[in-house]
Amino acid sequence: MKKVLLVMLSIVIVVLGMLLNFKEFHMGTAVNSKNVVVTVCYAASWIYLIYAAGRQRSNVVLFSFLVIWWLTLFSSITSVYANATEAAVYWALPFIILFIGQWYGLLLLSDQFLHVSLIIAIISLGFTITILQLLKSIKHIQH
Repeated sequence: MKKVLLVMLSIVIVVLGMLLNFKEFHMGTAVNSKNVVVTVCYAASWIYLIYAAGRQRSNVVLFSFLVIWWLTLFSSITSVYANATEAAVYWALPFIILFIGQWYGLLLLSDQFLHVSLIIAIISLGFTITILQLLKSIKHIQH
């Protein structure tokens, strides 16, 4: 039951973060305090979810989280590429909308979306490595 709840909560957090920041993200308007709060709450929620899944030693939940963070990493790297080369990556827009908008509050740190995309890629890589390490430690404990 707790495993299903954690997976459902992760989906709700992704969608809710996207919806709350979507207007500013879509329009490219200035970052406001709501965007910063959404970004901070999004990151804090993920830290808690990963911690909770690790405590439960749930491979299934951690793997579902890993998929989300791989997609976030992929989306941020694609965004870096698009911003650096001015390439049209219309095929990636659904991924970018779903996985990058939650981080719109990071534009407070830099007004360049290229820089923010790099920061998101680094954060995503950090979460990915953390989840992989948890999966490895669970596998080691089970054997």
